[in-house]
Amino acid sequence: MEAVREFTKPDFTKSVVNVSATLAEFFNAPNDNPTLPVLARELDKNYKNVVFILFDGMGTHPLKKNTDQNDFLNKYTVMTLTSTFPSTTTNATTSVNTNKLPLEHGWFGWTLHFENTNQNVAIFPREDVITRQKTDMTYPMPPSDDYWFNYAKTDYNITSVMPNYCKGYFNSSIKAQTVDECLDAVRNICNKDGKQFIYAY
Repeated sequence: MEAVREFTKPDFTKSVVNVSATLAEFFNAPNDNPTLPVLARELDKNYKNVVFILFDGMGTHPLKKNTDQNDFLNKYTVMTLTSTFPSTTTNATTSVNTNKLPLEHGWFGWTLHFENTNQNVAIFPREDVITRQKTDMTYPMPPSDDYWFNYAKTDYNITSVMPNYCKGYFNSSIKAQTVDECLDAVRNICNKDGKQFIYAY
């Protein structure tokens, strides 16, 4: 009997890009993508703290396979979103950070071949995958000029919490190596005075 394969196509009205679109509008940054009304309604409640945690590779399939339907993440799921295509780390996180569709930013996979230099380049570390030498490659976009949160106009203090191997975003960035360290950092920021927005990866 032949196995049945299921394919999920991205829905760019209910995707990770639309989370960024909704946050961009909330922070008065430019946006050309559809927003998520359910998220916009929550943001309108004027919370002191807004925390956006991106768990790389966590989707509905691994959750269903490894957790009970009454576990926290399943119990409080409000909406199921799609990722990008391809749903690689580089492609999806770049879409989240730039509020752009994959064909707009072009960072489809961890390694891309560039004919003009005849190199296979690891995109995030910007290095030749054979020689491990850093490249001056800026195509298809500059390192951080296009991130939607660079244009935020808000009274929230914005902080990122990232592993050491990730570039920190915003003027305020905290490094965390484990999930526990990440959540401790988020908790400490939330306890600060003033309104806080945290993007944790």
